[in-house]
Amino acid sequence: MPEKLKSALEIAMAKYNINPESLDNMPEHLKAKIAEIRNFYASKRAELEILHQQEIKKLLDAPPSDYATLKEKTENNYQLERTRLDNEEKKRVREVREQSHNDVEQ
Repeated sequence: MPEKLKSALEIAMAKYNINPESLDNMPEHLKAKIAEIRNFYASKRAELEILHQQEIKKLLDAPPSDYATLKEKTENNYQLERTRLDNEEKKRVREVREQSHNDVEQ
């Protein structure tokens, strides 16, 4: 029998190594805080993507001899910023989860 399809929630939880039971024990205000953090970083990534696309369009005006170098530099900067945002998001979510674990232990 084929494997059961996963919901978007299940896929996201697997991606971020979230145990479903840990969410059940987490207070609602901390769940909301994590959702707020994720929404904030999703909007930052969307903004970054728009700015990146604008930069790529600007490169079309560059001399053909410089295009490849400038595009590579632009792509590298985009990837670095994207990675920074992803790492920052994970750090902030981890801090909230640790706060949840500390609250449970007390």
